[in-house]
Amino acid sequence: MKRSWLCLLLFMVFGFCLGVLPPPERSYNILMLLPASSKSHRNVFMPLVEGLVERGHKIVMLSNNEKPIENPNIKEIYHGLKHFRTDDMNMFEWRKNPANIFSMFTTILPQMARDIYKIPEVKELYARRKEFDLIIINHMFNEFIYPFAHEMPFITIATSGYDPRQSSVFGNLPNPAYIPNLFGGVDLLSVFGRLRNTFLHIMPAFMWRIWEIVPLMQEEITKHFPNIPPLLDIERNQSLALMNTHFTLNMPLPLLPTQVEVGGMHCRPGNPLPEDLKTWIEEAGSAGVVYFSLGSVVRGNVMPDIYKNMFIEAFRKMKQRVIWKFEGELDDPPKNVLIKRWLPQQDILAHPNVKSFHHTCRGPQHSRSHLSRHPNARFTNFWRSTEEW
Repeated sequence: MKRSWLCLLLFMVFGFCLGVLPPPERSYNILMLLPASSKSHRNVFMPLVEGLVERGHKIVMLSNNEKPIENPNIKEIYHGLKHFRTDDMNMFEWRKNPANIFSMFTTILPQMARDIYKIPEVKELYARRKEFDLIIINHMFNEFIYPFAHEMPFITIATSGYDPRQSSVFGNLPNPAYIPNLFGGVDLLSVFGRLRNTFLHIMPAFMWRIWEIVPLMQEEITKHFPNIPPLLDIERNQSLALMNTHFTLNMPLPLLPTQVEVGGMHCRPGNPLPEDLKTWIEEAGSAGVVYFSLGSVVRGNVMPDIYKNMFIEAFRKMKQRVIWKFEGELDDPPKNVLIKRWLPQQDILAHPNVKSFHHTCRGPQHSRSHLSRHPNARFTNFWRSTEEW
């Protein structure tokens, strides 16, 4: 008897190591809530969605994606609100005064809390929320959707990576002496850097959760649901947090068993490139190609001329060809630069003639750069002066 149990245990261990899991006992109904999310945040969700569907589960998603997924086991509901649109955000204006970020969210998120529960599809979804076995919520920006999770099992995904605010909810308070804040950009080896890091741990969390943004959302939510607990009380009942980090990509972090790193989950092997793009890359010869993308939020059409001209002149001097994801037109682009509004990023990075990846410091692109094994240069958009670019 003991031998049979040992054999079963060994089988399970080897199965998990090989990534082979036994089939689920039944199909579960799972509700995913990401009503205020950027494209990159949604991209982190999608591999989880696809993996759950492959294992026979049924998914309902509430999102701000205008193009629903075509899959019989995935029902995506587009709420139709225009409040949270990354196309309307100008990151370059924000960097002049980062306090403007809070001002914008002070307006947008309470408006979403006010309006989203008036939408018929959302009201119907809320009315039947207890039909679901599990709720998964995008942690960042989405506190106003927590009423769905009241008296329900739910987990969150920290799509932006390790968030000290979320860690504190589990009772795992980060030590600012050696754990960087959400925004980065500090020198933890100096006393001044640690003081600044401590300030950036405390002040944004205080302003967001206690002083301004969450209280404004709470006012609107109380009008809809006067009898449910406060949003931050509901948040404390989450069972698990999946974080878009990994100790091989980011610094090691002291985590609880309820905080699981899934960084790189959205990465995959490259697919064949469109023929014209493949030809352009291969014709670059041994010098190769540099791929430059600032993601879905930092858009090229609002980039100030000082930065735009800086990049153009730098690319003009390079012997490599450059693929630049740029939402707009350039008057006189260098001959070695290919401009596209949208590009299959993971497929480009998988091509052996792509030599380097230049991108923002955001988690999803950071993971892809490591998977592709390319040297990479990262540009941060927050807390930097013009001279540092």
